[in-house]
Amino acid sequence: MIEHQSTLWQVTPWVLRELLRDLKRRAASPENITLDEIELYIAVASSFSGQQIGSGPEGEIRMNELLDERYLWPEDEEEDELQWEEEEPPGYGPEPFFGYYYFSYLLLKQAEPVFAPILNSNQELAPAIRELQSLLHEAEAD
Repeated sequence: MIEHQSTLWQVTPWVLRELLRDLKRRAASPENITLDEIELYIAVASSFSGQQIGSGPEGEIRMNELLDERYLWPEDEEEDELQWEEEEPPGYGPEPFFGYYYFSYLLLKQAEPVFAPILNSNQELAPAIRELQSLLHEAEAD
């Protein structure tokens, strides 16, 4: 799972990157792409609704910086619970949290050329891909 109730998880950009790499490898055979796969991308893009994603983060943050120790959860579960009780847990500050959305958006935008041949070759998926494209366009315009 890479989103829950339209909220992206900290791992979303990295899972999305791998899924899109796999999709790109398989795009030459659009008949092998499933609606479930496209709906996953739609779920991520739906989380951008009403947010100004296309403008990018206010600070200069790179995707790999989100893996910095200060944004990661502790390995010890007891520490995890203490952080929830005492303070904002790592990775939930405005900059990193927006980063999960921004980099997920960028990855989907960069993959638009991968979706085009699928749209043109797989009529079953065409409506879902058009929905995805529309969501990405809306996020850009917000």
